[in-house]
Parts: sequence; structure tokens; C-alpha cells
Amino acid sequence: KREMGERTRMKLTLAKEQADFEALRNEVEDKKFLNIRDRSLDAFFEGPQTSGMSNREIGMYYLSYLKEACKKMNISFESFVNVVPSTNHTLINLVLLF
Repeated sequence: KREMGERTRMKLTLAKEQADFEALRNEVEDKKFLNIRDRSLDAFFEGPQTSGMSNREIGMYYLSYLKEACKKMNISFESFVNVVPSTNHTLINLVLLF
């Protein structure tokens, strides 16, 4: 049973072996703060800027849309990248608090 005012935390972690940690981290940090308020997700995917983009690049832009949607629904959204040095796995973390 949840208490009144209690929030639930959900964390999703994606792992990739031998990814370029620094490049991925920089890419996530750059894309998650884009100002997308004036453009819908449909308009973004239908626009000319997505032609020639890799799925990874499009996914990075999607972080901005996800963050904005969560904000509208009063859900805290965080995304960050880290690495496990002993295994050389790069981890992308998505954390939602609702």
C-alpha cells in the first residue's frame, strides 16, 4: 500500500559493451536539454533533419521530448551515462520518479 504523497522510482538501464563512453555521455548531455517546445514529436520525425540520421542520433533527440512530456505530467525524468570499468560496459540510465 502506498502512503499519501509517496513517490515511485523507476530506473531503466541499457548496457552496451565497448561503447565509446565519453562520446555517448557528451551526446546524451547535449541532446537532453534541447528546446523542443515549439515543435511536436511528429513534426520532428517528419522533418527533413531526420533523413540521414542514425537511430542512435534520433534516440538522443527523443530524450528531450521524453523529458518535456514527463515535466507536463509532473514526473521527474533524469538521463545519464556511466561506465563499469571492470567490464567496459557503458550504461545509459533513465530514471523516472512519479
